[in-house]
Amino acid sequence: MNRIRITIVEGILRKHAQGPAPECELIAHMLCQAAKDAVLPEAPTRNSADDADYITLRKQAIMFFRSHYLTFWAQVLELRPEMVRELFIQAGYLQPEPPKRKTKYPLFDAAAFAQRRAKEEREMKARRKAREDK
Repeated sequence: MNRIRITIVEGILRKHAQGPAPECELIAHMLCQAAKDAVLPEAPTRNSADDADYITLRKQAIMFFRSHYLTFWAQVLELRPEMVRELFIQAGYLQPEPPKRKTKYPLFDAAAFAQRRAKEEREMKARRKAREDK
């Protein structure tokens, strides 16, 4: 896969950043390092005891770009996190986030369950009362 050089991406970040200059350079470099970590190969080419750390580093870098941490650092640079994420996707360092699947069985919603249960209990009480009144 062809990627734009990370130094060019870092320059784009620094150019658009509005925060204090030294901090902007540091944060832009940190974001670029996370992007480089995100494209590490699935499995290391060397045999070592650090394989688990290597894979964990890659997963953490990918999750960083999908989490609220990116939002925080982008706000320090006075940039939108979506723009930063899109920049790294267009540069070839990140994969677009997969669309959320619609499941046949949604996750359990305790509040909706409690409301349905309360409604059923009210209906049962009304039926009992109607039987008693007959």
